[in-house]
Amino acid sequence: MSHCRSFNLELPPEPDAKVWTQYSNVLRSIAWSLGDEQTEQGEKITDIRAWQSSLAWKIGDWINAGKRLGIKPKKLKQQLDLILERAPKKYTSRVLDTMAYTADAFEITRRRAEISIWFHCEIAKRRFPRGLEDKALKDAAGDIPNRPDLGPMSMAELKKYLDHTAEIMLHQERPAKQRKLTVYTDEKSYGLLESIGKRLWGRPLAAKALMWLCEQYLQEHGTEFGIKMREPAASTEEALSESSLATK
Repeated sequence: MSHCRSFNLELPPEPDAKVWTQYSNVLRSIAWSLGDEQTEQGEKITDIRAWQSSLAWKIGDWINAGKRLGIKPKKLKQQLDLILERAPKKYTSRVLDTMAYTADAFEITRRRAEISIWFHCEIAKRRFPRGLEDKALKDAAGDIPNRPDLGPMSMAELKKYLDHTAEIMLHQERPAKQRKLTVYTDEKSYGLLESIGKRLWGRPLAAKALMWLCEQYLQEHGTEFGIKMREPAASTEEALSESSLATK
């Protein structure tokens, strides 16, 4: 497939409008050759998919470069229609947007040739931290030390892997379970809190009044909400109430 050797041509990182337009002709030639030779020579399906993925990366980079240059959407669409006129498959606007999104998410040095752009897209959609993205790319490509027998993942395996990674992240980020905190005070303080509760809510809600006072104080002082209490003296123990206050 002679034209497909031109896949080694990369769009410069920041092309000017002239180079951008010239590169659209390169993409058009590649897309057309894919369509012609796929039908005429019956290329292996794995080769076709690899070439299609390479073309998708290049189109994504080209779209992003055009947007940075301020190319108007109408002209961009006209150029895309010419490029893909005889491509082996039709690309919807949504698919083209996905190509551009994925190309923007992964610069050339991070892309793995062992897996297609669509695998990269699945990883990008999860919005993992960069380190986790790179690990997912490496694992998806089968680049695992001492396990050369594994090979690249299937799409189903990748989705399962990403779901598991997301679950681990959620578990690590989940805040600590709220604990029940019992605050002890004397009769005078308890009565004062009840009166505050009655004034604010029409009922002697001592626990709610305590929570409200704490929130007001901490908001004024720009402090995160949390309370530490001393162990009460046995002679003055009298439960105010059991309040579900979050403690760290």
